[in-house]
Formats: sequence, structure tokens, C-alpha cells
Amino acid sequence: IKKQLGGAIIGRGAANIKALRETHESKIEVTPGWEGHPDRMVALTGFKNDVLLAYTAVLDAIWAPNPNSQQERPPTQTLRFLVPNSHMGAVIGKGGSNINRIRDESACTIKTEKQGGQVDRVVEMSGDKDQLQKGCQILLQILEHELSEARQMGRRTADDIAVLQRDLNQSRSEAVMLQRKLTTAEAEIEKNKARFAEELEVVASVARSAAASSALASDMAPTAADAAAAQTRSRTDWSKAAND
Repeated sequence: IKKQLGGAIIGRGAANIKALRETHESKIEVTPGWEGHPDRMVALTGFKNDVLLAYTAVLDAIWAPNPNSQQERPPTQTLRFLVPNSHMGAVIGKGGSNINRIRDESACTIKTEKQGGQVDRVVEMSGDKDQLQKGCQILLQILEHELSEARQMGRRTADDIAVLQRDLNQSRSEAVMLQRKLTTAEAEIEKNKARFAEELEVVASVARSAAASSALASDMAPTAADAAAAQTRSRTDWSKAAND
């Protein structure tokens, strides 16, 4: 709000702001002005209906007659609403549809800040009390719908995360089972390698024995032949001697 309107809301001796706080559920704060900035900020915190009631009371205070001046309040005022950057797209709407809705249904003059700060951007509304009341009501409806969509998306995201976590746990269990099977197979392979080595050693031993036997037989073969020849010669000599 404009800096001079802060006094109308606070009142002399803070009487107005005290009465507002006592009669409304919403938390109501009015910041002091700061050097080089023309505005003060009114912060209303609470449930939507409570905030709307407090906002209506704030508008009544703004348009209430000024007891310290004979001048009437201007018929129109300009209020600047801070909207989180993350919700600004929803407030504007596709092709400016939501901004046009606020403008058409409330008859407010409305502008949006194209480049805001790191956290918030400004939606500026100008109009009389009824127009600003309607404009704020529509703005809150849009934000409420946006937050509801965000909560639903958050729930869907949470459900997706739960499914992914379940699949991940299942994959981990399958990986553990596969690792156990692999360990068992490796142990079986090592066991079979030892058994095959033993069998190969037996075969090699038999082969060596067979080779030794074959060599022995080869060594003995000439001796047997000589014995047979000697026997033949002996028989021949005996037969010859008998004839003589």
C-alpha cells in the first residue's frame, strides 16, 4: 500500500490495528516504511476466508474518513500484491487468461511485474473498494487452485517415488540372490577344478606306469630271444653228439 495509507490502518496510538487483530483470526502486520521506497507492506496470514475478512476490514480502514483532514479519500487506490515467483505463471494463466479473468470480473486495472526479485513478483491492482475486494478474491481463488494442483502433484510424485523405492528394493534383493548364486557357482567350479586335477594326476600316473612297463618289456625281449637261440643250439649239439 502507499506509505500514507499505513497510518489509516494503524490508527492513532495503534488503535485501528489493535482492533483489527482482536476481531479477526488472521495475523495482521504492517511494516514501517523504508527510505527510498514509497510503499508499506500489509501482511495477512491465515486461512483464505479469514484472510479475505481481514482484507475487507483493511479496505474499510483505507476508505474510512480521515479524522485529521477535511479531504475525502480518493475514490480509487492502487494496491500491490506480492506473489511468489513459483506461482506467477498460474496467476497470469495461459495466454494471460487468468489476468484477463481478474480484469474482466473485477473491473480492476491490473498489471504484472515482468522482472521481479529472487522470491516474489508484484501484481498491481487499481480500482475502488469493491473492485479491489473482488480482484483480491479472484487472485486468492487462483492461488488456492494452484496450491491444490501442487499438492496433488506432490502426492503423485510421492506415490511415484514409493513405487520406484519398492522396485529398487526388489532389484537389490534380486541382486543379492544373484550374488549368492554366483558365489555358490564359483565355489562349485573351484571344487570341480580340484577334482579334475586329482583325476588328471591319476590318469598321468597310469600313463607313466604303462610307459614304464612297455620299456621293461622292450628291454626283456632280446634276452628271451637269446635264450631261445641258445636252447635251439643246445638241442642241435645234443642231436649231433647222439648220431656220432
